[in-house]
Amino acid sequence: MNITNQNKSNNSSSTHLADFDGVSIAPDEERPFVPKVDKWSARWVWLNTSVYPDRQKCSATTFCTSDFPFTIALIRKTFDLPFTPTRATAWISGDTKYRCWVNGTPVARGPAEVGGDYANRESPDWWFYEGIELKDNLRRGRNVITADVMLGPQVQADYSMGRGGFLLELAVEGEGAERLALCTDDTWRATLSHAETQPGTYDARKEFYGWKDADFDDSVWPCTDIVGTVEQSPWNLLPREIPMLAETRIPPVAVAFEDRPALDNVFPLTMGPGCPQTFRLQFPREVAGHIFLDMEGGEGTHVDLDFRELPDVPGKQETVILPGHRWSYQSRSLHGFEYLQVTVTVLDGAQCKEPLTIHAIDAVFTSFPVEYRGYFKCSDPLLNQLWDVGRWTTQLCMQSYHLDSPIHQEGLGCTGDYMIESLISYCCFGEARLARKDILRTAYLLKQKQGRMFHTSYSLLWVWMVMDYMMYSGDLETVHMVMAEIHDLLDLFDSYIGSIGLITKAPNYMFMDWVGVGGFSLHHPPGSMGQGYMSAFYFRALRYGAELSRLCGDESRAQVYNRRATALKSAFNQHLWSRERGLYRDGVPGTTEAAPGKWLPVDSKEESFTVHTNAVAVAVGIAPPESRQTIMRKVLGNDSLPLVQPYFMHYVFEALAEAGLFEEYAFDIMYRWKELLKEHPSSLKEMWDGGDYSHAWGGTPAYQLSTRVLGISSRKPGFHALSLSPCLGPLRMARGAIPTPHGPIQAAWHMDGNSLTGSFCGPRGSEVSLRTKGADFTRTSIRQDGQPIRELKTEEGGLCWTLNGGEYIIKIVTEQSPAVTS
Repeated sequence: MNITNQNKSNNSSSTHLADFDGVSIAPDEERPFVPKVDKWSARWVWLNTSVYPDRQKCSATTFCTSDFPFTIALIRKTFDLPFTPTRATAWISGDTKYRCWVNGTPVARGPAEVGGDYANRESPDWWFYEGIELKDNLRRGRNVITADVMLGPQVQADYSMGRGGFLLELAVEGEGAERLALCTDDTWRATLSHAETQPGTYDARKEFYGWKDADFDDSVWPCTDIVGTVEQSPWNLLPREIPMLAETRIPPVAVAFEDRPALDNVFPLTMGPGCPQTFRLQFPREVAGHIFLDMEGGEGTHVDLDFRELPDVPGKQETVILPGHRWSYQSRSLHGFEYLQVTVTVLDGAQCKEPLTIHAIDAVFTSFPVEYRGYFKCSDPLLNQLWDVGRWTTQLCMQSYHLDSPIHQEGLGCTGDYMIESLISYCCFGEARLARKDILRTAYLLKQKQGRMFHTSYSLLWVWMVMDYMMYSGDLETVHMVMAEIHDLLDLFDSYIGSIGLITKAPNYMFMDWVGVGGFSLHHPPGSMGQGYMSAFYFRALRYGAELSRLCGDESRAQVYNRRATALKSAFNQHLWSRERGLYRDGVPGTTEAAPGKWLPVDSKEESFTVHTNAVAVAVGIAPPESRQTIMRKVLGNDSLPLVQPYFMHYVFEALAEAGLFEEYAFDIMYRWKELLKEHPSSLKEMWDGGDYSHAWGGTPAYQLSTRVLGISSRKPGFHALSLSPCLGPLRMARGAIPTPHGPIQAAWHMDGNSLTGSFCGPRGSEVSLRTKGADFTRTSIRQDGQPIRELKTEEGGLCWTLNGGEYIIKIVTEQSPAVTS
């Protein structure tokens, strides 16, 4: 799917049109980050203290209790540019959130989220600034820069240093030696917004009409106060690095009234007297973003907006009050929605004497700029839909950081979500920049919190995420940057190892899954239910820590981690294996060595068994190879074991692949998503039985289809060596591509009787190892340009060769043909 860019300027709200297979942004449409290379000259500024003494401070996070008033500061500066700009760059930041315009055109929204964690009440030790090009937004003569800055966190992802601030530095170049510099200082003007006095309500009657225009008279606005220099301020500035978000205007596809037939052609829409009136807009699919309004109606007309994922289930609300003239507006808050219920009323019960004309109500889809470089198609339409919906839901969650969902907007402490989203992003978009930035932000958090995160298990998954990133990107420099935090984290977990050699001293065992067992929630199970899966997570983190250490040249650390992993594996099999059940128990009752608390219940007296612990033990390689199939068959065939939610299915799929059972079980499991797609066809529900409808942690089928079915995976960092192990199961055909840092890897497979025929191509120089379950390699042929490959080698039960460009035709004869779908 391609985007037609209707506005080639670098405006942050430039309009793209989507065909609604999705929104794909080409690289030349991105707005890249421009780093600051010299010392800051700008000063942090804020509302004048003598005029606004109670509008200076705020809470650090939404988890703090405070009585600080909701504050929006309006800040502006006019200046004359005596030459035509050939280059202009601005570096901007603000606390808590800012929006910036140049000559009335929106150019930036920020700063990028710091990350943070659930239940955190501390300001971060780091902050971000944006760097953007503005040449096309400036003109010779009079110009104006305006910004509104929201003080105080409103969602979990919002953080603050506890006080207001705005920072901007502009450098403009002309032909020859012409230069102009503009910096925030005490000559800028700032006032309090009276249009936004509480979150979610905008009273346009009280806005300063034309305040974003260069000719607006701001002489009565107080001058800003200087908060401090960059070096002396509380904000430890770091570069954003990632590109600015893409914003895409998407019109609704239908409007439904309570008392009138639905319309396909929505706007312009005129509503006569007779308020209140309600109608519901439907957009082409679930979106993450803002709402754009263009309306003309009587002064005081209320327009109430209800953002919904399902047509009849209320969501978050906002209200705007019209000023009495034609007026356009873009909402501040990010929402997830497919439907928008709109109710029009009149202030103070007055008679509605003027009609309301709605020229536009559009969704402004907002996401990290991604291009649809990967693809997947197969002979099963449901799996094709599931891959597409997994890709789209992941894109919904890709903002300036990976979200759990646009509904919740939790901090980066939910690493389980973001690890899975990153894997999907690699396969679908070839996008690793956001994962890299999240890895760094999480490292900053772990450093500030001495390695502790609210969800204890998620800190271990961060190590997994680093390894996944390394294998995809080959970016060893970034790995070096976070190794100190990896070492500290793994050492911390070593202190959680108790007398039986397993993790029994952890402060809690969050997060396992959203299911209940024996009166306990696996969200925060007791130690007797959490020891097993947490120890298995730690085991893989140790193995990955060893490999990352080795890649960084630290062989001694690698040996330490491998010794710990070997001891942990031995203790796991000694204390958790039940010969009677032929399964691993979740933990050993009565062995927890940490005091119980809010998130750590008293140990259960009864043993428990779950799919979760057994699947992870198989997936990470703790279970002996000869037992893996038996374990997985038992847990998947036992209906008495607790439910596995979509999130944890990721580990179940990994276990099936490790046990050699992917083809036998994975396709039936993916059909469990059928009811979710029926309930909400455009994006993924959080759980089988509840939650929101824009949660990408359940999108693992997109990753599994691209990697397991097509059989493409990285064997060496950066895909310098790769495995080719197609698993078509009941499918007749599967084809697709995975983008890599060195070019796409494309494969197309077709099952015909007992032979699997495929075409394959990938980056020149990559080493390929072909391994297929049940293959008879004595009768397998690999040809290029009609000729057999000369350099074909047999290694470790597979066929290996080095790509030299072009397409390869592969024919694999299997010992037994799997069942084929019709």
